Amino acid sequence: MTPHDDTSEIYPGLHCERFIDYRRAEPLQRQIRDFGDGINIPPKRFMYVCGPTGVGKTQLLAWSFDPDDFKVRVTATRRLVPIVYSRVPDRGTMHGFCSKLLKQLGGASNPRETIDALVDRIQFYLETHKTKLLIIDEAQHFERSGEYPVADVLKGMVEEFPCRILLAGVYDLVGLVSRNPQLAGRLIRSIMVKPFDWFNPADQDDYRGFLHTIQCGAPETYADVDISAMGLAGCIHLASRGLLRATTNLLALAKIEAHEAGRRAITTDDLSVAFYELNKTLKPMPDDPFQMRSLPATWEPAPITEGIDMGKRPSRPRRR
Repeated sequence: MTPHDDTSEIYPGLHCERFIDYRRAEPLQRQIRDFGDGINIPPKRFMYVCGPTGVGKTQLLAWSFDPDDFKVRVTATRRLVPIVYSRVPDRGTMHGFCSKLLKQLGGASNPRETIDALVDRIQFYLETHKTKLLIIDEAQHFERSGEYPVADVLKGMVEEFPCRILLAGVYDLVGLVSRNPQLAGRLIRSIMVKPFDWFNPADQDDYRGFLHTIQCGAPETYADVDISAMGLAGCIHLASRGLLRATTNLLALAKIEAHEAGRRAITTDDLSVAFYELNKTLKPMPDDPFQMRSLPATWEPAPITEGIDMGKRPSRPRRR
């Protein structure tokens, strides 16, 4: 084995679980991949991917590229990292993010360093690592930090960094980009990832196909229920508001509930308990779709500008 074969180290933060494919993802992945590879992309340009919390942005980004591109390849003289992924912490400042990114790239930061000094050193490491793409996830936290110069710093990064920059976050990110007209002028591509709309026939087919893929991947778990069938799929959509993470969390909690009851296969009662656990902090508590005699005539998917409180999964559900 040569040093080029050493790809054991992975940059932290990017959750690369198995991607559950769905038809609507294909053109989005193609746009993201082409940007990352620089296909028909002029220099000094950036793009962003927006969508509500839990819609599947990070998973989409992770699986638009070869997983090996996120790994560190160590040669005799340098570390090569084609794609660098970094997440802005909640209420993160630009100084804090740059210090975190510099450490992630192998450098050491000084709390007294200015943002300009940190950015210059990050630029050096990106050049040394031959990085082609920098992904900054949860970039909306910059907007919420209240630092006005953030957009100016991002503009400088787009103009000076040797790689392309992709920002991802919720809709606040749009406001951040618009703060600096020159930064907004360097935007070459934007993608809005929306929740599935049950009453859009194409979205409904995609969502049921998504559930069918999950079901085929774990036939024992779904031996007693057909989650892709029209009626139950509608209940799951109503419960999750069409968000992928809320959907997978709902199904994962139902599986935990069945396991604790000594069963391999889930039931609609398990889905009902899972729905309660994921929504118990909401006031008023929404109606349980798995206990309804019939579904409503219509309902809205999750708002584009915000997510719903179904992102963090508790370790185990509590019975009502």
